[in-house]
Amino acid sequence: MSKYLVLITLFYSFSCVTTLLAEDGESRPYDRAIDFIENKMIGKTLETKVVTKINKGNIETEFHRRVLYTNLVKTEDSASFDAIILIRQRLWDLNENGKRKSETPREKNRALVLRYGVHALKSTNGIIGNSIPLLNSMTSSFGEGSTIQLFVEKDKLKMITATPLYSEGFGKDDSWIPLASSVTTTFSSNEGKLSAIETEEGFNVDPDTLKRQPSGHCVTLHSKEIPGLY
Repeated sequence: MSKYLVLITLFYSFSCVTTLLAEDGESRPYDRAIDFIENKMIGKTLETKVVTKINKGNIETEFHRRVLYTNLVKTEDSASFDAIILIRQRLWDLNENGKRKSETPREKNRALVLRYGVHALKSTNGIIGNSIPLLNSMTSSFGEGSTIQLFVEKDKLKMITATPLYSEGFGKDDSWIPLASSVTTTFSSNEGKLSAIETEEGFNVDPDTLKRQPSGHCVTLHSKEIPGLY
């Protein structure tokens, strides 16, 4: 190999490396985000337990969720991974005094599999994507999904998911109502243990105009790592 070919090869190799660096010399947000997902989330299970009220305070719910992150596939500029979710949920309709109308709850247990797909934008170094349901044991949800933004904040990963149009949620008397949500989840890892703080804000949606109004539903959930999904 001639010395000129060696120099050309080194030049292009160096150029490929520098494209993976941000302007400040650090690795790209995308690389740091995927590194966090791969090394601190994949194979880990988070558990959430909460008792709260939904549907403008008309429904009380006990919510228990376990989420296993798995199946990471990555390229230089895009990645996908799955979340296997088991939910146990009980609902009670409340009367005008905030008391349960019946001591017999409505059971809304379900299993879901969500696939997250993200990619790095060349124009801004931003990370955007979507999540789509691969499985929902309670109702057909093909065609639904959420938009995603990822942000790296020091040693934490922030994920913002939002309903692009509208979906549906639980209403009184076992009904369904059109809803949308915006959820901000901040993942952190301390001594190898994954945890998350999740803030969800709900919106009522006019299905004809898609106009949104805050539903008054805003809840913060705390999740911690447990040994396994089951």
